Amino acid sequence: MSNYVLDKAYRILNEGGVDAGVAVVATEGEGTCRIATPDDPHILGITTYSQPREGAFVAVRRLGITGAISTGIIDRGDRVRVVNDLGHLGRCPLPRWSTGSAGGNNSLIFHWADRGNFAAGLALELHDPGESAPFSWSFTGGALRLVLEHDEIEVIQTAASLIAEIEADDDLAALIHVDAETGSTGSGIVAPAILQVENLPETRFPIGIAENGASGAGDIFDVYLAG
Repeated sequence: MSNYVLDKAYRILNEGGVDAGVAVVATEGEGTCRIATPDDPHILGITTYSQPREGAFVAVRRLGITGAISTGIIDRGDRVRVVNDLGHLGRCPLPRWSTGSAGGNNSLIFHWADRGNFAAGLALELHDPGESAPFSWSFTGGALRLVLEHDEIEVIQTAASLIAEIEADDDLAALIHVDAETGSTGSGIVAPAILQVENLPETRFPIGIAENGASGAGDIFDVYLAG
């Protein structure tokens, strides 16, 4: 498979310049950039060498593979994002949801598992069909719907039985993992709900995929920038 590389020179506007392996964003001035922060949605690229002078040119890799500075442990294949105001990269976690409580014995913690269908705003619906129905599920329109088991009167799906249903379905288990909170027996009934992503700020703005790992803060690792 071919790997394409796109480098372009920009003037760095940060006082003191910029190090190599730092994510940058475009500024309003033509052909200029600054160091990226976690709240920047559109990353220009990663610097390929250091430039200590403010206003001087630095090469920025916009597509392809380049070295980047890590903020901690990163595994090969992790999605990465800017996680501090220095333009350094860290893991971009997948979405997480939770519902219920340990005291009610119906607590559930869901983790999205499919990196290929990553979506930060993904909704998770625990659906009451309103009539007698077995457990089923569907994934359409950016939402995962779990149809809870229902008898002639009400939802009868327990937390333990929902975990078992998910783990027994290979296709569903490839999309989502689920566990009970510590202290929950799983005997409680799951309440219908539409769950929103709890860790949304940390899942936003992934910029690439780690080509190899990093063992700690300050390590240089290779990241594939998809553009």
